[in-house]
Amino acid sequence: MTAGDQFYFVHRLPRRTRLKVPRRRGDRAFFADLRRRLEACSGVVSVSTAPEAASIVVNHVPDFDWSTVRLDAMRLREADPDARCTCVCQRCEPAGNRIEFGNLCEWTVRLMLSGQPVAHLAGSLASGLIRSALNDLVAAGAARG
Repeated sequence: MTAGDQFYFVHRLPRRTRLKVPRRRGDRAFFADLRRRLEACSGVVSVSTAPEAASIVVNHVPDFDWSTVRLDAMRLREADPDARCTCVCQRCEPAGNRIEFGNLCEWTVRLMLSGQPVAHLAGSLASGLIRSALNDLVAAGAARG
């Protein structure tokens, strides 16, 4: 691993956290090693990685505290919280939040194969509504000055 690979938290939920390490996209060895290290942490239930998406999903106990994880020992450092993903994939930087037909088809297939399509659909819709509301609040705040 390169010293100080930047990562950022995509989301943190009571039992699940998603992180991204954009500069390591596609690096299967890096993500396999990171998965092994995170699985060894107390309170971590399971870890799955998607090297092609530069993504790590950590399932953990509800009171899991990320401050106890020695991310620096894993040669990771958190990116500036206000910074955005630096990759250029459509998932991270969709053009004007436009929904691509291929992405919609992929999302639909994943939804149907998940075993809990109603729950995933409800979660996705709620996430989209919340994201939209937050973007509107931020834009309104910026307009006020």
